[in-house]
Amino acid sequence: MIEIGIIGARNSGKTTLIEKMASLLSHRGLRVATVKHTFHSHTFDTEGKDTFRHRRAGARFTVGISSADMALFASPDEENRVKIFEFLKNNCDVCFVEGNKGAKRSTILLTRKIDDLGEISSDHIIAVYGPVNNNMANDYFPLDKTEELAEFVIGRFGLQPEDDDHERD
Repeated sequence: MIEIGIIGARNSGKTTLIEKMASLLSHRGLRVATVKHTFHSHTFDTEGKDTFRHRRAGARFTVGISSADMALFASPDEENRVKIFEFLKNNCDVCFVEGNKGAKRSTILLTRKIDDLGEISSDHIIAVYGPVNNNMANDYFPLDKTEELAEFVIGRFGLQPEDDDHERD
């Protein structure tokens, strides 16, 4: 599985880009995962709900399942992160990680509101996407070139659509 970070200033279009990329790549037969990092300290579970109570009682992992959705809740310690990314690695071709700008992974930088982003290193930036090219990568894609950005990602990482006739490792 290839991990690709999506970084940019607040309200710069990170989620919108991930939506577009997930749609484009999944329609090409690739298995796409997404991860949202947030700097806010909040829980995604709801206090008082059964899943919250299960976790508070000591469950290491809690899964909520309904006919419409399923969610896994776990403490964000390093061991759990490793296990979850291992699961994604075994079941997906590409994972877009929103936020977490300090991570050492291939990254696409959004340049909308770039002055609000603060200091960033260009070490892992593979492409720039947005209204302006700030020259932090060799490859630049304007906002109307999302399909070309998807093609760039497929080519750069040699991603191959799932073949229904063969099982994947």
